[in-house]
Amino acid sequence: MPTVAGAVQAFDLFPISSPGKDFPRDALPHSVIITHIENRPLFLDAAGKLQDSVPVESEFDSLEEKVAQFVGICERLRAENIDLRQQLAAAQNDAKRLTDKIEGARSRLEQLLSRMPG
Repeated sequence: MPTVAGAVQAFDLFPISSPGKDFPRDALPHSVIITHIENRPLFLDAAGKLQDSVPVESEFDSLEEKVAQFVGICERLRAENIDLRQQLAAAQNDAKRLTDKIEGARSRLEQLLSRMPG
């Protein structure tokens, strides 16, 4: 009996003669499934055919090259990100140092202004 997107229920793939009282129809024992799989030919036997396929091999080579390029870009961006974080930390330290310097100058100026008469 087909289900969503043409899939079939496990019971249809692994039929048994009589479910019985202790064996509900929708709960197949592991041994029945294993025996069925071992005795049926596999339908997904494309791996052997793909190994000899030149177009597929060239696609794999192309994909491998693209993955290598992607990894290289990621490594370069990671290094650049580390460098930018270090530059940001240095800039933040400089900004704090300059802010402290300005605050000190402001404080000294206020002290001088408070000492002036008048």
